[in-house]
Amino acid sequence: MELRLATKDILGQLQLMIDGLDDDTYSTPLPVLHGSSIGQHTRHILEFYVCLFKDCLSDEKIVNYDKRKRNLMMETQTAHASACLYSILEETDQVKENTKVIVDVNYSIDDDSTYSIESCYDRELAFNIEHAIHHMALIKIGLDHVDHDLDLPSDFGIARSTIKHQNKAAVKA
Repeated sequence: MELRLATKDILGQLQLMIDGLDDDTYSTPLPVLHGSSIGQHTRHILEFYVCLFKDCLSDEKIVNYDKRKRNLMMETQTAHASACLYSILEETDQVKENTKVIVDVNYSIDDDSTYSIESCYDRELAFNIEHAIHHMALIKIGLDHVDHDLDLPSDFGIARSTIKHQNKAAVKA
């Protein structure tokens, strides 16, 4: 599946989840998630995409996921998260494939210096897909501990490679 279509599929699944939750369920800290909420994980996913598109569409083309906004409204209000998600979906096709970017990273807690890595839009979009699936798996764990009537796709929060592996194993069995 092409990266943009995979992104739209994953974000579509996330939209189904957002649409099915009230703000209280969405924003309540859950012990099973070590005190974070479904909304916090959702915000985290969406803000990585926001950083990617904003930075890829800028003149500098420097992506820095550490400089995301951490918008509290996005993690507490489903309507705000939904609006952000729709905006992301609109921006998915605006960046040219293989646009060269620099990704600035910092893994130090002692200083703010960054290390620059050459990358491209497609590689970062692939990273964001995997990152989103990982957090959606955590969201799924959180959803198992709250009262909800969501009918999410069976592959919500499961990596595509895992689904393929499970399908092949089922055929062999």
